Amino acid sequence: MADTITAQMAQRKGENGRSYWRLYVCLMGETHWPEHVFRGAKVPTMAQRSKALAALGYVVALPQDDEEAFWDWCETRAAHDCPDSPVTLIASVQVRPVGEAAQPQETARDRREHAMDALREEYEQGHVTSPAVQAILRERSSL
Repeated sequence: MADTITAQMAQRKGENGRSYWRLYVCLMGETHWPEHVFRGAKVPTMAQRSKALAALGYVVALPQDDEEAFWDWCETRAAHDCPDSPVTLIASVQVRPVGEAAQPQETARDRREHAMDALREEYEQGHVTSPAVQAILRERSSL
């Protein structure tokens, strides 16, 4: 499929024990990949994934011979040399960028949410040492 890019989605577990799904577009050679985080362990529906991709400026690339595109699923282990290592599920699909005019503009609220997601991830990985910031993140995660 020419002119397509791979998007992937993987389930992760934060240090707080909560699961989430991270959807990202694999832009080889780029330092920042567009991403969207779905909170919770439940697998996001195809409609939710399509909506998130659209917000990132991409659409699922439909195959030539079919009306629907399906996500491919595979599994891997966190520690490849340990058979008892937890399994990570990874979904992938081919996507295409949409035109600039069709791309939704990121709002200030979107930017705040993305910043909070990034900060929350840093906190879950133990990289946030400020007690004040930790308290704010704990408060927000309980909402």
